Amino acid sequence: MADGISMGARRELLAAVANRYRAAGRREKGRILDELTATTGWHRKHAVRALSQRVAALAPSGSRNAAVASAVGDDGFLSSPAPWQV
Repeated sequence: MADGISMGARRELLAAVANRYRAAGRREKGRILDELTATTGWHRKHAVRALSQRVAALAPSGSRNAAVASAVGDDGFLSSPAPWQV
């Protein structure tokens, strides 16, 4: 069955399952992984990583990484001066 599913369909399926995976308990997450691996043909570890990345992308943007990213300029350096230079 995995041979007939396109990459776009896999992405859509991942997007649809990600919210359910995020809200699920341990046993339900196992069932979701079983369904996803059977449908997509992915290895279980790949499915876990794909769902984790998708869930991380859905996380609120108030995380530390967002704060660090906003402090770093386009050149890759901190945009604000060091405290001793103020």
